[in-house]
Amino acid sequence: MNCSNFIDFSDNNNEQNTDSLQNPSKRNQNLPNQKGKSTDLKENLNKTLYDKIDSLNISNESKDPLPAENFKNNDVNLKKYSKRLSVPPPINTVDANLIAQKSLNEKLLSKISSPTINTIPCISNKIDPNGKVSIGVSVDRNKKYRRTMEDSHSVINNFCDVDGQLYAAIFDGHAGKQAAKWCGENFHEILKDLLSKNKGRPTPDTLNETFLTSDTLISSLEKSKSGCTAIVAYIEKLHNPSEDDTSKSYNLYCSNVGDARAVLVRNGVAVRLSYDHKGEDPFEAKRVIENGGFIINNRVNGVLAVTRALGDSSMKKVVVGNPYISCTPLLPTDDFLILGCDGLWDVISDQDAADLICNSVCAQIASDKLLQYAIDNFSTDNISIVVIKFNHT
Repeated sequence: MNCSNFIDFSDNNNEQNTDSLQNPSKRNQNLPNQKGKSTDLKENLNKTLYDKIDSLNISNESKDPLPAENFKNNDVNLKKYSKRLSVPPPINTVDANLIAQKSLNEKLLSKISSPTINTIPCISNKIDPNGKVSIGVSVDRNKKYRRTMEDSHSVINNFCDVDGQLYAAIFDGHAGKQAAKWCGENFHEILKDLLSKNKGRPTPDTLNETFLTSDTLISSLEKSKSGCTAIVAYIEKLHNPSEDDTSKSYNLYCSNVGDARAVLVRNGVAVRLSYDHKGEDPFEAKRVIENGGFIINNRVNGVLAVTRALGDSSMKKVVVGNPYISCTPLLPTDDFLILGCDGLWDVISDQDAADLICNSVCAQIASDKLLQYAIDNFSTDNISIVVIKFNHT
């Protein structure tokens, strides 16, 4: 199957949202007509938001967020997805890293120096018996700042009993650990079931359904108002690889909601394969506002930092579970894949993470390095990291 580089399964208002972006005169028509004391505040927020969007000067011709020199831009027919699919704004990896590094430097300068924290991480070391990949998992509650561990993770080699396929995921919980725990135990089972029932179906469709099914089930759980972000990596073996290039026999699908992130290290260069769904993002903020919510201090309704998540049943109208999905053919120049929750990415940029582990001889050493770096640099959240090292022979 052809594989699109980036796919964003959004809600049913995509046609309206796209129209308002391209036609400024229709913006106010799309905004909810709300009454009450908060109306003026929301109107001011909306005006500021649209000013930000105008300043971005986005070109509709630039649909591929990945550098053309590093990735093949595969053709995909988006018309059949038109009612529920939109392509997110391009991600300039270089600029994203520079902005992230500047933000990190400001954070670190504001922190008080303290001695290195000695920790004993919870480690799960898994190695593919066929030697195609090695996998390192390092997690820590970060007890200096957190009383409980609300993260969950899952790693499965030879996924769906297919040699070389792999599933890895991290779920970062908030408002309790129930949602993340449930996903760690059940998300892969739903994906496996849908893959077996829908053979020949485009994989992004199956991943999208897995997210939405999980979101619905979590939201329906009694006594649970918790939610979680998610980053899921699925390495799929191609049954009919290209005859022109037999090295491209696997596709890497990364799908996420929230700010858990996937970074591919290709020939030493970090390339982000996920999209941070945060209140500070103007496109996500626009969607929240147009669906009746508001953004204060970069938080949804002044409460939640992420704009997409699984669970969060009390905010489901604006905090949706529709994932951002990317597809990348794996190449011999691919070194590592890093999956991490915001406990890692709040204190390190994509490229710095790639540089830190570039000489690691195995994935476990790499994930341990990233964990210790996060702790040494004052991460204040639970930390979960999965590193996949590609062993090319």
